Amino acid sequence: TGSMFTSEQVPVLGYLLSFLFVLVGRNALHGLQHALFARDLGVHRALVIGSGPVAQHIVRTLTMNRRTGYRVVGVLDDAEALHGSVLATLPSYRTVAEADAALGGRFDEIIHADSSLPRDDILEILKFANDHHLSYRFVPHQSGLYAPDTVVSTLAGVAVVKIRVTPHEGWGRIIKRGFDIVGAVFGLLLIAPLLLLIAAAIAVVDPGPVLFRQERLARAGETFKTLKF
Repeated sequence: TGSMFTSEQVPVLGYLLSFLFVLVGRNALHGLQHALFARDLGVHRALVIGSGPVAQHIVRTLTMNRRTGYRVVGVLDDAEALHGSVLATLPSYRTVAEADAALGGRFDEIIHADSSLPRDDILEILKFANDHHLSYRFVPHQSGLYAPDTVVSTLAGVAVVKIRVTPHEGWGRIIKRGFDIVGAVFGLLLIAPLLLLIAAAIAVVDPGPVLFRQERLARAGETFKTLKF
């Protein structure tokens, strides 16, 4: 029987189909990502440090375009330039500790633009980001800041340096969360018979409850409840 394609045509056709599938897949993934961003899922919640033209440009660009994957949740600076600008519509703070307390820790990235903060305050903010596993980006005019894992990129058309603390941010956080849930469900199903045997053994030898609730420490000083035998 004759073949629809010759042996010479098969590799070329395979390459073209692979290119097409990759192109469609990437566009579909980007569309899904943008749809999630529009629903406030997987976004970077950023605290912007600065009140000058660069900070105002970054905040204006990120707030106007919902597809950037960023939500500016507050501004930090000791300058008076916040008034009368786009920054005046956002919560403003004097220190990173004040911002953390007011926002309840609900930000995962710090963007350091063009503030007039002294060097000691800048180093304190960098230490805070490191202790709380927050990404830290800064416009490269800042001096005296070094880290072993940095990436130069652009944000709202401005060159920034990112100090990477953890990969579990933004889109990566959603993937990790989904992996955790799926893995936990399959893991529980797999060990369910063993858990039942343990529960039965405890019920036989101990008249008290089989499970008890205990508080544990989580990320950035937060706590959560866990069940234990």
